[in-house]
Amino acid sequence: MIKFLLSKLTFILFLIVQLLAFNVSAQPDTETRAVWVTTNYRLDWPSSIGNSELQRKELKKIFEDIKAKGFNTVYFQVRSSGTVLFNSKYESIPNYFSDTNNTTLNFDPSKYAIESAREIGLKIHAWVNMIRCYSRNGHKDFLNKNHVIKKHPGWIVEHREGNKTTYWLDPGLPETRKYLLNLVEEITVKYNFDGIQFDYLRYPGKNFDDQFSYSAYGKNQNIHDWRRDNINKILIDAKRVIKRLKPNMLIGAAPIGIYKNGYDYYALQGYSDVYQDSYFWLENDLVDYLVPQIYWGLKGKPNFIDISKTWLRNSFDKNIILGIGAFKPEVYSDLEEIIEQAQKSRAAGFAIFRYGDIKEIMIKVPARN
Repeated sequence: MIKFLLSKLTFILFLIVQLLAFNVSAQPDTETRAVWVTTNYRLDWPSSIGNSELQRKELKKIFEDIKAKGFNTVYFQVRSSGTVLFNSKYESIPNYFSDTNNTTLNFDPSKYAIESAREIGLKIHAWVNMIRCYSRNGHKDFLNKNHVIKKHPGWIVEHREGNKTTYWLDPGLPETRKYLLNLVEEITVKYNFDGIQFDYLRYPGKNFDDQFSYSAYGKNQNIHDWRRDNINKILIDAKRVIKRLKPNMLIGAAPIGIYKNGYDYYALQGYSDVYQDSYFWLENDLVDYLVPQIYWGLKGKPNFIDISKTWLRNSFDKNIILGIGAFKPEVYSDLEEIIEQAQKSRAAGFAIFRYGDIKEIMIKVPARN
């Protein structure tokens, strides 16, 4: 009788262990392990110009490599320096995809990217550079006549930092905010991305020359609050449009790494230097996730661990995905340990900037235990 009971108990324990093991293995992979794929200036893709067959093969190979390395999500750049990777009513196409007039695509890169990602088993988000629209150090004379800088010069502010010149839309103008909203709506209507992620949703710095728009629209606000409000308006309107058209499409943003400086470190601050109030976005349910660009190594101040903890303490119960800057030598050298630290945290996942910086690494990122 005792033997029978013991064998029965052993069998029951065996069943419990098997059920637990099944439940663990059946859990969905909810951790985001993402890679940004840059199309700006062909940094990650495409390496060839004008050959659509080679471009398609190369992109599929990139996605296959990302999957093989253990990642499950791609942030695919569909708008970069005032150009888009789809036939648009509003913006021109990069010359490396189009006919000689930059008016017609040889193929639809955005559609093909979605199809390839789904076939391979990757989630794919449209990565959209918002307010910055050109950064090739002032060489705007080479731009196509359909580029926003040429079509709407009154919307553009030339911004200089040291010896570098970049061009930005003025967020203080209602017409530029409407222009960006039109682009967001166009992407949302045309494509079934898993999400849309906004980058450069900010001012370039405090010395931005927007006195005209501030005089016209600033009213009784101080310029700092007014600038933050302009950025917030863009995101508020974008969320309204996206969720109306596609309620299940995720909305994300990639703010700069530091919201406000701590007592023992100083770097560019989102809130007061570039008017990016990302805590407001979280608290007011304007985003489903954030990917702060925490592009520091493990040593010194600021560092990856300290800044990550600050974001996680202030998540407002939203998903925080930790952005890792593999392009920096001090990050690249400790990349595996930084990924390990990200997975040990309470973050919803991590994202590597960018594919070209991990392309040659023989890495297999495990799913979080």
